[in-house]
Amino acid sequence: QGDCVSSLNYPSNYGTFESCTIAIDQAVSVSVGSPFDLETCCDKLLINGVVTISASAVPSSLGEGASIVWTSDETVFGAGWQLCFSQPSPPLLPPLPPLPPSPPLLPPLPPLQPPSFSVSAGDGCNIQGDCVSSLNYPSNYGTFESCTIAIDQAVSVSVGSPFDLETCCDKLLINGVVTISASAVPSSLGEGASIVWTSDETVFGAGWQLCFSQPSPPLLPPLPPLPPSPPLLPPLPPLQPPSFSVSAGDGCNIQGDCVSS
Repeated sequence: QGDCVSSLNYPSNYGTFESCTIAIDQAVSVSVGSPFDLETCCDKLLINGVVTISASAVPSSLGEGASIVWTSDETVFGAGWQLCFSQPSPPLLPPLPPLPPSPPLLPPLPPLQPPSFSVSAGDGCNIQGDCVSSLNYPSNYGTFESCTIAIDQAVSVSVGSPFDLETCCDKLLINGVVTISASAVPSSLGEGASIVWTSDETVFGAGWQLCFSQPSPPLLPPLPPLPPSPPLLPPLPPLQPPSFSVSAGDGCNIQGDCVSS
């Protein structure tokens, strides 16, 4: 019945001298009907040649080519047996490999740059972040101030406002050049450059401030020009000269590449 096989009259008593052989054509799972009642001495259910006398002895699955043989003798009956078959459950899939770690939402911060300058002598300068200035800037600097700044790596230079010095006597020397106005400050300085500041005993100004930053990377060279585009249509072949001509007489008619009477 359907995917099930059983002794005759199941679940009522089977009869005498019953026999049959069942061939398993593909791998199956096996479930056992209830009741499972045989005369254990003499009526035999053999599964793959093994006498099976209880439901618990029935294997839960059978492979392709397995066999089931049933025989009953002439005496004593039981309710019999029933076996139902189904497709075996597919094997469990292997566990998925662990997911790779998610990339960070933000790119990593660049490594901290070392300071681009240092004070190598004197205490007449004020340092704030990447900027160095005369003392009290932008208020008036004092008398007899001095300091020397060493540039430790190439930098771009921006000039604070105001830039106000006593041009005769208070000196800001950049790489040995007296600098008396903001426009005279170079826009960049290389590694090893120096800045020297000194003020005398009279007349004050608002002073100066220089700020340093990493120089911009060089611009990429321009791309080479593109090659000229090929023509969309191939050039027309040159006109061919006529393949014939009338060398004498006027008794022929010419039409294109044809000649007739």
